Amino acid sequence: MHYGVAYRLAPDRSQRENRVRYSLKHIGSAITMASLTTFLTGLMMMPATVLAYFQLGQFLMLVMVFSWLYSTFGFLSICTAIGPKDNFGQLSITHLFRKCGVCRVKPDHSMEPAQNENEVISMDDNVPNADLPPEQQNDITTSL
Repeated sequence: MHYGVAYRLAPDRSQRENRVRYSLKHIGSAITMASLTTFLTGLMMMPATVLAYFQLGQFLMLVMVFSWLYSTFGFLSICTAIGPKDNFGQLSITHLFRKCGVCRVKPDHSMEPAQNENEVISMDDNVPNADLPPEQQNDITTSL
């Protein structure tokens, strides 16, 4: 997943090889260290006398070795050969929703800043009961 995100965020989107180099350069060491530390965790479980811990250690080591090998060599090789170029395959979910009519919502203008720089916005404008006399306003501390 991380290699794929780095591949997608590469600045040179027209060349697959440059995108793979970018992803290896920027995220490869972090992925290697994460898989190494998880592998070492499984290795530390190997001397356990409880069968469940021993099997969990074996499982962690096997998963880390094969997932690191596949992601670093397999996935990036596939991206070099047939990975997406430019913005091919990038689906914009909001664009799709607008086409089918799901995202037709009126914009909320109540939170927009003042248009006139001389206009002053009072904090009491958004407070309920602000226009009432003080004796009729609800006191928050007494209502709790």
